[in-house]
Amino acid sequence: MSQQQPQRPQYDASQDMASDEASAMQSAAIRNANAAGGLHVIAGSVGGQAVEEDANMSPGIGSKDGDTITIGEALEATALSEAGDKPVEISDAAAIQAAEVRATGSSQIIPGGVAATAQSAANMNSRTTDDANKTTLGDVLADASLKLPDDQPVKAEDADRVIGAELRNDPGLTVHPGGVATSMAAAAELNKKMQ
Repeated sequence: MSQQQPQRPQYDASQDMASDEASAMQSAAIRNANAAGGLHVIAGSVGGQAVEEDANMSPGIGSKDGDTITIGEALEATALSEAGDKPVEISDAAAIQAAEVRATGSSQIIPGGVAATAQSAANMNSRTTDDANKTTLGDVLADASLKLPDDQPVKAEDADRVIGAELRNDPGLTVHPGGVATSMAAAAELNKKMQ
């Protein structure tokens, strides 16, 4: 008889995350980021109808090969969503750090990079009482592609790592709708469909 240790059931968190309404909005924002000219962002829905906003495209949006969504682009999509106005928390910083590690392939955090900036913002926000003075996800992630020297297309494994990091570091063990984990899951799902 085998003395094998029982295994926990595996689940595909990115598939579960990619199915909610926030992910649909995120994926629309990501796909539109590759359009020439301006950026058309789905900002929400009213009565089942999408509400759109125009935004200027920041330099660096648009994947290197044009066919897939990169980790940096998924992070930038978070900045453009409603979650972009959310103050950075420890769980967000952990998710951003996991995304940077997956993008660069190095466990070393880049000084002045997106993960270091997010960690610093989360630490400062935890000591700031007025929400108006807190650093938001939009502040940290607006130019994420430029801060990642080696940006990679988002894969399901990347999304799962980011989701896990956000879950482990959230007191309620949840992910924020439209946040970093949700954007990564939506990008991974879109990349899978584009193959």
